[in-house]
Amino acid sequence: MRNVPLVALLDPGNAQTPSVQGGFAAFKQGLHAHGHVEGKTDLLEWRHANFELQRLPALAAELVRLSPTVIVTNTNRGVLAAKGATTSIPIVAAVAGDLLGTGSC
Repeated sequence: MRNVPLVALLDPGNAQTPSVQGGFAAFKQGLHAHGHVEGKTDLLEWRHANFELQRLPALAAELVRLSPTVIVTNTNRGVLAAKGATTSIPIVAAVAGDLLGTGSC
């Protein structure tokens, strides 16, 4: 049993891509600025689709099995994958297009 919240991150990109690394560094920096300390006040679990968007639903389901407190994603396709994997875990769209128009919410 965990004593701290688990934040699950679902990304369509590749962890080695500079833009992805920069985005996640900024995300972690933002959490830290609000008093979060990874491993102490929360845990982060990352899944990357490596630009193979068809993998997003399986990765979302994998994250849901970990029972995270929240799922964070940064595309409409990520939101749809997360939405297809759970009806009870909150989903945060960090960056996305027209969520209403695409049926993501």
